[in-house]
Amino acid sequence: MKQIYNDETEYKFITTGRFARLLKVKPETVLASLSRQGQYLGVVPAKVEGRWLWPTRNWKHIVKRQAERMELNRMKKN
Repeated sequence: MKQIYNDETEYKFITTGRFARLLKVKPETVLASLSRQGQYLGVVPAKVEGRWLWPTRNWKHIVKRQAERMELNRMKKN
């Protein structure tokens, strides 16, 4: 996959599928949240050439929030 850079910020972007895989959720979950709230876990993607691309900045923060959500879901099930 080619890396896409934003001229203004110099951040790398990844596709929705890769973003979802890294967070261990389905891409449909990410896209559903995007259509409802315009974001997923506080991250707002950019639309480039008809594709949603997600910035990789603040990655540790994103993964931490996802882990917290997964832990809360586990606690609710028990």
